Amino acid sequence: MRTAALLLVAPAVHAFVAPSTTAPAVRLAPVHIAPITVAALDDAVTAKVISAELQEMLDREWIEQDCHVVIGQNAADAYLGARAKGLDDVGSILQHVGEQMTTDFPVDAYVGPWDCANFVSDTLVALASGERCECSSAPTAAELEARAAEFGGSS
Repeated sequence: MRTAALLLVAPAVHAFVAPSTTAPAVRLAPVHIAPITVAALDDAVTAKVISAELQEMLDREWIEQDCHVVIGQNAADAYLGARAKGLDDVGSILQHVGEQMTTDFPVDAYVGPWDCANFVSDTLVALASGERCECSSAPTAAELEARAAEFGGSS
């Protein structure tokens, strides 16, 4: 019986062990990370790239649907609306695009407005900084620059 009691109590003893003395005594100062801005991008060309790339991604990932054209155009319009309001960092634009797309999103789409807003932000990050998350479905920066060149943009 003592063995059984010891087996039940022994794991609980570790909950009361004093914290490690190697833990930092003070909280480290937060690291400031500058937001990625789109100020250097041509807004008209960027909107065309967003519209075309979003439509193509949705057609590729799901099936071709007429609503994908509408979604792409709505995303481009929301991006232009964000820029007209003076928003230039990707986080603020993401919020604006998501909110705008939530108001009137096609019911026959297989994705939601925030999925599309995230794609827009991934596209903007790639265009503005040349970086891309490996988990992103957005094209690479080189592919996006080639697409922008089709719409009259320059590298």
